[in-house]
Amino acid sequence: MVATGKGGLRIIDISNPPNPVEIAAFTEIEEVMSVATTRTLAFLTGSSKTSGENIFIIDTSNPTSPELVGGYDPDGYAFVLDVAVKGDFAFVAHNENGLLILDVSNPAEPLFHAEVSTLPGYARSIEISNNFAYVASSGEGLRIFDISNPAEPIFVGLKSFSAVSHHLTVFEKTVYVTLGLLGCNSFDVTDPANPVFLARVIPPGYCYQAAARDGQLGTASYEGGMHLYDVTIPQSPFELGNIETPGRTSDLAAFGNFLMAIDYDHQRLRIIDITDPSLPTESLTVDIEGRLSQIMVVDQHAYLTSSIGVQIFDISDPLAPTRLGVMTNGNPQLLRMPVVLGEYAFTPWGEGVGSALLISTDISDPHSPVEISRLGFTCGLADYLYAVGRDHYVYLGCGQRTLVFDVDDPKHIIQLGFSDSSDNIYSSALGVDNHLAIANQNLEIIDISDPYDPFQVGTLETAGASVGVSIHGRTALVADYGEGLLVVDISDPAAPNPVCSYETPAKTGSIDVDGRYIYVSLASGGLAIFEHWDGAIFADSFESSDTSSWAGSWSR
Repeated sequence: MVATGKGGLRIIDISNPPNPVEIAAFTEIEEVMSVATTRTLAFLTGSSKTSGENIFIIDTSNPTSPELVGGYDPDGYAFVLDVAVKGDFAFVAHNENGLLILDVSNPAEPLFHAEVSTLPGYARSIEISNNFAYVASSGEGLRIFDISNPAEPIFVGLKSFSAVSHHLTVFEKTVYVTLGLLGCNSFDVTDPANPVFLARVIPPGYCYQAAARDGQLGTASYEGGMHLYDVTIPQSPFELGNIETPGRTSDLAAFGNFLMAIDYDHQRLRIIDITDPSLPTESLTVDIEGRLSQIMVVDQHAYLTSSIGVQIFDISDPLAPTRLGVMTNGNPQLLRMPVVLGEYAFTPWGEGVGSALLISTDISDPHSPVEISRLGFTCGLADYLYAVGRDHYVYLGCGQRTLVFDVDDPKHIIQLGFSDSSDNIYSSALGVDNHLAIANQNLEIIDISDPYDPFQVGTLETAGASVGVSIHGRTALVADYGEGLLVVDISDPAAPNPVCSYETPAKTGSIDVDGRYIYVSLASGGLAIFEHWDGAIFADSFESSDTSSWAGSWSR
């Protein structure tokens, strides 16, 4: 049984290990973070849209038809992160609230039994082996409890270390604890009262998960893929092999029958054939110099923001992209995505609090872009810079403020008016009738008919955190982080009206619209494709280098 976040609980038949088959999916819970099982029950931690419960009990006696039988809502605001079960008791890692113990003898009505503090550490992960519970207590170390009487756990041992711990796994008498950039530590717990450090492996990236069995340890890292180690001699582990896993998609843009996506973790451009949007196929990956973050397509050119500047590519043949030139303009790492108007690019530049720049560049020859002017301005938080443009105006989101610039003469940029918003601006899009939509946790509509005095005319509080927005006619399409895709009618800008929403199997990122299709990047590295307005025709929260292994399509 696999906890897949927004994908719910997936039940996999592994009677034939080379050919695992999904036999059921339980998706009634908004997000599933962890799972523990008994012979006929699954205990999940997560969240629900319809109740305040964070702990759920599922009857899996018939694995092809799982049913929710009970739930529990712990007091306080701490996250419920992990769960393990012994006998009639469930042990829950409840972050700063420590270890929560529930009586689950009646699964339909779980009852509070006790709470054990793990302070100064936060309980992040728990696993039970024989008569002991092992708790990763972040900021403190490894805590061990004797639970031979589950109703009365007894603290027996502590191995202190100050690193932030994330996950632990136990095999026989060895406990493995993941520590992010510090790798994965192993401890001998033959004497639970006196755990002994054995060794440390440090895979690339941020080590977050681990699993162990039969003398082997597997780790999974953000930006580092999966690594397998031989731990037959616990004090002397060595790597057996690894596999690179494509990382998070930080941005995407559609171009004809292709989708261009930035693999943020591995710094490459992924070109995906979407001729059949229900079966996207990766056609090409291109390693790009510098650290990439965003992409924009204008006509036959792609503009990629990176640590070496804004790179310009000729994509007239999408399967043979060619770099033409680079806009550097001072410290290139501080350049953001430009607005391209005709033969000129207007690029925001800045970081932190205080000053920022809008730089005008002549790109009539993409091989040799030439800076022609720059205008300095005050910005509350230049870490958030997002610009769009039309005609001879550039609208720049800068922290919590939208600034308007007249760029009719690219050699002499003029700052005009501004409008303040309730939160930092992540994205914006120009609509019809002189209106600007901005995503700033919520959705706000700005009247820009007077460039000297733009003002907010409407707002919509969204269920999640709006981070991306695009406009199609009189409809705003919102990437609502944590909730999915939100479709909003903005025909009356003063009263934006949500029409419908679609869940995605992972948190949303950037959004792009091309004709009849909507493309949404997922924070886990996946992709969702929607058709106006029939819903998702493809969605998957996971990726591999061969996208033919993506899960496939959602039913409309």
